[in-house]
Amino acid sequence: GSGADGEVGLVLDLDARALYNCCESPGTYAHRLRKRGTADQTANASILDSICYLGDTLINAPPETQHYCLPRLMASALTVRSQSAAWTYAADIFWHMDEQRFPIDSRMYNHIMCNSTFRSTPHFPFWKVLKVLSHDVEARKRVDMCDVIQLLLNHFPYTDAVATKTVMRSMLSLHQPEPIEDYNHGDDDGNAATEEEETISFPSFDDDVSFPLNCNAHGDRGVLQAVAYAGAAAGDPDMVLMAWDLADQAGHSPSAEMYESTVTAFSRARLQDHNVFAALCEMEEAEIPVSRALIESVSTQIGFTPGRIKNARFILTNGTEGTAITTASLNVIMAALGGRGDTEGSFETFALFEQYGIEPNADTYAYMLESLATYRTAEQNKGEEDSSPEDV
Repeated sequence: GSGADGEVGLVLDLDARALYNCCESPGTYAHRLRKRGTADQTANASILDSICYLGDTLINAPPETQHYCLPRLMASALTVRSQSAAWTYAADIFWHMDEQRFPIDSRMYNHIMCNSTFRSTPHFPFWKVLKVLSHDVEARKRVDMCDVIQLLLNHFPYTDAVATKTVMRSMLSLHQPEPIEDYNHGDDDGNAATEEEETISFPSFDDDVSFPLNCNAHGDRGVLQAVAYAGAAAGDPDMVLMAWDLADQAGHSPSAEMYESTVTAFSRARLQDHNVFAALCEMEEAEIPVSRALIESVSTQIGFTPGRIKNARFILTNGTEGTAITTASLNVIMAALGGRGDTEGSFETFALFEQYGIEPNADTYAYMLESLATYRTAEQNKGEEDSSPEDV
């Protein structure tokens, strides 16, 4: 063409044609550019510059060209070795496609999951890609569980609760005949795509790639315990319960660490004291010792206000479903009262042991003594504050 507009149109046409020819298989374009460099660092820089140029150019291309080329450009960017900038740029492309509600090519996303370097997990939202795949019945058949487990491992130390729970939810759904919940591409706020957007035709991925589904692969006990511990630290019971579900699915027997994480997570969540006592009850029924450290950790949360302590005791004595009055549950109340120096409440709670035929242990008496010591110390401090300088 002639003039600036004609030159831009020619560039767009040439770039689109180049991508059609070179990016049929993701990574081909990056591979060809890499061969031109004399060293890996120079080659990777050249690849990054080229990918950024093509991506910036495609933003102004027709929608059909973007729908075909941008996913392949994203996949090519993920193949660049030791270039976090390229992976971040690939993430920018993905979020652009997600925001614009691009039609989903499940085979392309499968290719990204199977052939990407998971070292780029902090830079690229693989968990979001997995969410897309796990909510497509046909696409889920090609997802390799080993890749999903590796993705979960790379989210350690599991401080990103959204990403971690999305991966675990996908792991659970891969073994189900139907997805756990509907996926609305775009945002996570439930804004579903329109019917017109969902029916846009999308070119199929031309390479015939096999995707073995290892349904028998499961996360090991140590990984799931680490996830549960992170959920407990964040006060997120959902994360802990998902780890439980995956452990049950894998056939792992419950461990003391899993129980402790469950109790801690519920104690740090809002209005979940009944589940705290239910978990403690199950723990004792499984003949797993309840440590003094766990009781004191839970009592610190429950003993934050006098009202919460009274409510916790009411939950136990009222026979709330799933709960039971046990040595551990009463010791939690005793420890909470002992920390506040509430001797009257401590004696009233201690009387429940005899009333319900429960045998107190050494910790029970220790919390009683702590209550007396804390009360005496508080009275002494109060007396010193009320004394006049002459008295002192």
